Amino acid sequence: MASVIRIKQLPVSDYKNAVKIFTDGFIEEPLHILAFPDIKTRIHCTKLVYELILFHLLPGLRMKAAGAYLDGRLVGVLDYTPPGNRAEWTPELESAVGDVRRKAGTPAINMIGEYARKVGAGRPAEPHFYLNDIAVMRTFRGKGIGRKLFEYVEKQCLRNSDTVCTALDASSIKNVELYKSWGYKIFKTIRFHSLTCYKMKKVLK
Repeated sequence: MASVIRIKQLPVSDYKNAVKIFTDGFIEEPLHILAFPDIKTRIHCTKLVYELILFHLLPGLRMKAAGAYLDGRLVGVLDYTPPGNRAEWTPELESAVGDVRRKAGTPAINMIGEYARKVGAGRPAEPHFYLNDIAVMRTFRGKGIGRKLFEYVEKQCLRNSDTVCTALDASSIKNVELYKSWGYKIFKTIRFHSLTCYKMKKVLK
């Protein structure tokens, strides 16, 4: 019997496993390689970043996360921002960011936030769902799991009467080409240090 991939909202009980999947995926990303050339530092700091996102930014900024499950096992994860999100930055979030900076032990951790602020300013003018981060376990890549995670959010966009597209950013050329094959098009590029960030969107309506 063939295994079935199930996509659903990520429960809090799976956040720790999601951090591991994100960490393993993003230590290969150009931004994290640029910020943390030393692999041990990169693993440590990338883990801190995704603990911050899942345990603090997700609830604090009203973001959402979806998990991909294969035979009941979490094998992929995507966090995203729904449209009309007017959540405000709070002292609690500022405190959580401060904890990450202290634990990181390197000022290079600030590059992640700098990148997010610069890239975040270039989002589409149209109402949209924003796909922030996606990662799939290494042993399960190439099985269509990432595509199904994207489709999960795209279906939400289609059901929402106010939104017309989904959008994302990528600095890996390999990922840019993959997203193009899924119907995404580049609408803007942003330079960040030696990196080029490609802003992409998929118009669904």
